Amino acid sequence: MEFKPIYMGKTVLEMIARLEEHEEYCRRSMNGFFTEIVRTANETYNRFEEMTEDQKLANYKKISNYAQHLLVPTPPAPNYRNMPNEELIEHYKMRKYYDDCVKEFYAREAAESKKSSMCNRVKTAINGLFESMKKRIGKKNF
Repeated sequence: MEFKPIYMGKTVLEMIARLEEHEEYCRRSMNGFFTEIVRTANETYNRFEEMTEDQKLANYKKISNYAQHLLVPTPPAPNYRNMPNEELIEHYKMRKYYDDCVKEFYAREAAESKKSSMCNRVKTAINGLFESMKKRIGKKNF
């Protein structure tokens, strides 16, 4: 069986659209840092008297980290329309690989959650069975 490359069946315009969509997503995600700075600052302001020094310092550290992310200059987005096809295919392969990694991560996370839930239910059932058997054995001995 021969595997077909992931870019086969995609037009150049479809690949460019996907890559530009991702670039726009990355630029929009930077706005989340502003939101986190405001949220953390409001939390610190509202609970300032109740917070310990360690909590205050942790919040200041969070704000500092978010601000550092905002201060890093973002490189200009590449012009995919003027890029040679070979380079465009390489960018698309890389983007597809990262997308697949993210999907796999979330799938594993969901599977781990379900496995943990199932293990807890089995443990509870076995403990209940064990406790009821202990009670029955105890009643027969007395």
